[in-house]
Amino acid sequence: MRTLFFALFIILYSNVSNAQGREGEKEWIQCYKEQVYYGGLLKGLGEKALIAKITAADKSFYNPVFSVLHQKSINQSSDYLLSIINKDYLNRKDRVAEPADGKRSLRIALEFYNSNKLHLLAVKAYQAWLKVPNKAALIEKASAAY
Repeated sequence: MRTLFFALFIILYSNVSNAQGREGEKEWIQCYKEQVYYGGLLKGLGEKALIAKITAADKSFYNPVFSVLHQKSINQSSDYLLSIINKDYLNRKDRVAEPADGKRSLRIALEFYNSNKLHLLAVKAYQAWLKVPNKAALIEKASAAY
C-alpha cells in the first residue's frame, strides 16, 4: 500500500512539474512576442524624443530585465517586423490611397504578432535561453541595473 501511494505521489509530482514548465514556456514566449511587437512599433516611429515620451507614459509592455537579457534577439525580431512594414509601404507607395496614416502598419504588426513566424522565432529564442548556463547570475546582474 505504501509503495502504491509513493508511486502515485511521484507520478502526480512529475505531472505538476511538467505543467509548470509548460506554463513557464508559454509565459516566456508571450512576453517575448509582446516585446518584439512593442519594440517594432516604437522603432517604426523613428523619433527618439517621441519614443522616450511613449515609453515613459506607457509601461504596459515594459519589462526591463527581460529586455536586457534578450535584447539582441528582440531587436533582430523587431527589425524583421519593421522591414515587413517598410516593404509593404514601399510596394504600396503612390498606388493606393491610405485613408488613415499608420492603420495599415498597425494591422501588419498585429498580423505578425499572431503569426506562426513570430511564434517560431520566440520558440527558437526560448530554446537558446534554455541552453544558457548560469541564468541566475545573468538575471541578478540585469536586475541590479534596475
